[in-house]
This record gives sequence, C-alpha cells and structure tokens, in this order.
Amino acid sequence: MGNGGTCGIIENWACDLSLHPFVSDDKQTAAKTARRLRVQTLPNSLSKLTGLTNDLGFSNAYSEELKSWAQEGDLLVGVSGSGNSANIVQALERGRTLGLQTVLITRNPNSQGAKFANIVICTAMDSKFPGQNTSGNMANFYMEDFVCQLSHITAGLLKEHVQTNDGQPA
Repeated sequence: MGNGGTCGIIENWACDLSLHPFVSDDKQTAAKTARRLRVQTLPNSLSKLTGLTNDLGFSNAYSEELKSWAQEGDLLVGVSGSGNSANIVQALERGRTLGLQTVLITRNPNSQGAKFANIVICTAMDSKFPGQNTSGNMANFYMEDFVCQLSHITAGLLKEHVQTNDGQPA
C-alpha cells in the first residue's frame, strides 16, 4: 500500500510477485508448481477506495479493507516517505492487531508508522530537484525509484528461489 506514485509502483510490485517468479525467462513456460503467492494491493479497486473514503474517511480506507481479507501471518508492506501518512499508519496498526507481519518503507525511522512495523526499511535521502524538500516534502523521485528497485530485486530473488527449489515459493 502506498499513496500517489508509490501506489502505482505497489500495483506493479504485486503483479511481479504474483506472476514473474512463476514463469520462465522466455515467458513461454509456467513453473511446475501450482503454489503461488497470494498478493493483494491496497487499494484493490477505485470503487472500494472511494466508497470507504466517502463513508469512513481517507485515514481509515486501508485499515478497513484489511478486515475483509487479511489472514494471520500475512505480510503487509506500506510505503510512506514521512512514515506518518494516516492511512498507512492506521493500516499498519490494524495489521498488527490482526497478526500480520508489517513492513514500513520510509525516510523516517522515528515515524508514527514505525511504531507498528515489525521491520522498518529506511532510506534517508534528500533531493536537489526544484520543488522537492521545500516544506519538509519527501524526495519523491528518489523514494519512488528506491521502491521500484526494491520491487524488482524482491521479485528477482523470489524467482531465483522458485527456480532453484523445484518451484516451491519461500
């Protein structure tokens, strides 16, 4: 889950994790396993997002959606440059109460979200681009690039694992 540009990157990451590790490099042959990762993005649809935000407010949108499908032991990954985006923080908190493993990718290890994350991946960075960091704004370009790189690295590592372990996901 993320906001703005990182939300789009999260959707691509989810697609990669659910498909990429389970096909050959030529994309013509599926892996021998029927077991695949169950991957869900937040928001998982615009109609749910707008319905939840209309009824319960934006800060509750992701945490309310978790109630529908999250299972104990699932992994919940949130991206927030400040680590204080209310919808991300509340979802991480809800995730912990539901028994999920929670990860926060942020620039701020001392954020509100970090309090509810089992793992905090902190990428401290500043931007020299005009319009960035002028009022405490996160370094959008660098943060989004980092999340995009992380998504490709994790999908690649999972693919390597699946291919070298007879098709069994980690």
